[in-house]
Amino acid sequence: MQAEDLAPWEREHNEAYWKEGHVGGHGLQFVDAVCRDLEFHSVLDAGCGPAQAVQRCAELGKRVVGLDISLEALHRGQAEACTYGALVAGRLGALPFASRTFDLVFCTDVLEHIPRRLIPGVISELVRVAGRYLFLTICLRPSRRNNQYHATLRSRSWWESHFRRVGCRKLHALVQRYQKVDPGCPDSQIIAHYAQYQMSARWVRFCQHPPFSFRGELEPWFFAFAVPLARAQPMACPLRQCGASQSSCGHCEEQETGSAGGG
Repeated sequence: MQAEDLAPWEREHNEAYWKEGHVGGHGLQFVDAVCRDLEFHSVLDAGCGPAQAVQRCAELGKRVVGLDISLEALHRGQAEACTYGALVAGRLGALPFASRTFDLVFCTDVLEHIPRRLIPGVISELVRVAGRYLFLTICLRPSRRNNQYHATLRSRSWWESHFRRVGCRKLHALVQRYQKVDPGCPDSQIIAHYAQYQMSARWVRFCQHPPFSFRGELEPWFFAFAVPLARAQPMACPLRQCGASQSSCGHCEEQETGSAGGG
């Protein structure tokens, strides 16, 4: 997919984000752990930014492709990532890959940038190209400068419900392993400090009185799913050290530990 295929508002929004000097690489800190904990050979980094995670996945022996809508971000990552994996310019809502191309779709701090009306289509596309698993982080708080970049702010349960609608099954134990939780921390304290970053009264109120509960979960917020086609086949638990079948170990059961409301 070429840059000419991207809508003007998409190009403007995303290019502005990277030209402001954002460095990306949010997912890089999780790559080694994900490669350790999940069994997969091929991976799409959906919304790869400057491709730091693409490079690391390739160094760890994975067949990896990075996709981003921003030519600015891809240009930054081109010199290094081209040595390790392919970079593609494209939209998450129209992925230029065949169904089930990748064992894993890896998508970190990306979906909150997508307008709410486009979320169902984007999730359907991510699930379509994933052969086994999806591993994501989704930011649930406003961005700086009056939430300039986070287009969809919803609760954990809202996001998980959208993945369930397309048949995904939550990898409960994997989320528990990664998600930091402080049970005694009030919602008002989890994100209230963001209110100081050039926020209008509206976003200060959001930070001080969030419209949904975080239930003590601290940023970053993790999501992991088995995709529908993978679930239709007998499979071992995705956690490497388990070895049991998904139907018997309980690690993949749908259990609500995330935040409520916010739909």
